[in-house]
Amino acid sequence: MKKWVIGLIIGGVVLLLCCVGVGLFGYKFFQKATATQSAYDQVQIGQDRSQVEDIMGSSGLPSDNTKNPPAGTECRTWINKDGGNDAFEICYANGKVTTKTMYNP
Repeated sequence: MKKWVIGLIIGGVVLLLCCVGVGLFGYKFFQKATATQSAYDQVQIGQDRSQVEDIMGSSGLPSDNTKNPPAGTECRTWINKDGGNDAFEICYANGKVTTKTMYNP
């Protein structure tokens, strides 16, 4: 078999493996960033972060929706798994929920 054919086959296999890897990473990333409306509705101001993560099913992703949050505040975001274009943002200070917002990214 010619060298260029072997190189082409090896290149195709490498490309296929890369595509599978990117697909799996994207799937895991998306799963970490989704939650249902029902879960979001259960979250209450003042709840512990660990309770929220149990309810929402994950820790969400860092949010940049809130402009200039107060010092010591960390906001996380989830995409609505139920469909539509809604997203949920929950902000914490000292490990407790301070705000929760539903928005359209």
